[in-house]
Amino acid sequence: MSTIYPISPESLQPAGLSEAMAALQRGFGQFGVDFYLVGAVARDIWLSQIYHEPARRMTKDLDLAVFINNTSQYEALQAWLMEHEGFIRAPSSAFCLLYPASVGNVTVDLMPFGAIADEAGDVYFSGRGMEHISTVGFSEVLAEAATVATPAGEQWRVVTLPGIVVLKLVAWQDRPELRGKDAVDVWNLLEAYFHLITDEIYTHHLDLFSEDAAADSTHLMLLVGARVLGRQVQELIAGRPVQTRLLTLLADQLALGERSPLARVISRSGPELGISLATLAALRTGIGETWPLPE
Repeated sequence: MSTIYPISPESLQPAGLSEAMAALQRGFGQFGVDFYLVGAVARDIWLSQIYHEPARRMTKDLDLAVFINNTSQYEALQAWLMEHEGFIRAPSSAFCLLYPASVGNVTVDLMPFGAIADEAGDVYFSGRGMEHISTVGFSEVLAEAATVATPAGEQWRVVTLPGIVVLKLVAWQDRPELRGKDAVDVWNLLEAYFHLITDEIYTHHLDLFSEDAAADSTHLMLLVGARVLGRQVQELIAGRPVQTRLLTLLADQLALGERSPLARVISRSGPELGISLATLAALRTGIGETWPLPE
């Protein structure tokens, strides 16, 4: 039986999250729609609720992926939420609704994926604001989503930290000029990962602690953590087109060296460019290798 993690939604951002989730779940139940927490709320559940680490960046948005068959079903879901739960259309995006919680509006991004997407993984709507999203990687990473339980007895599916890395790298590649915060979020996970899963690393990844590696690297824990995170990403996407996409993305960025836009935006958060590049290289190595190792 898979682990179910207890959480306390009232301590999560954005304010009003619990109210919004209760309203959303009534709509999802009405249409038989599976939903998954992604984005900053999912990240904060892992960091602050499961690993008991401080949240790095406050969020005002509630991002959910919803498994949808077609455009009509998605539009009917939005219409039901507006009619029965008081949601309001946001002018900024065809995928965004506002929920009038008691503490103020909660911005809710409902990202449809599944049969509604075209062969490239894209979903298009017309009429207002942002009309296109990419769902590349959604099916792969959400197939292995974790389950969390609230004190009210609700169970939510939450994308894993390796899954977050996949989605954020894809989002950054799609719109690098607008998605710098996604690159920073990837770096924050890379930087923290060894500390977050130290016991698991020492139990299952001792092959990364060779004497040569310890002697040659002053950033051993950072690089080992990045390599392990890459291995766990590989477990989610092995043999799928998104694996090739991420390997190519990282190879292209590494080939640019200190001119790499990805490494440069990461370095604005503190690390030197050389460290950013070495960490991305370790991540790419993990994504590209076979894991678990054959016995």
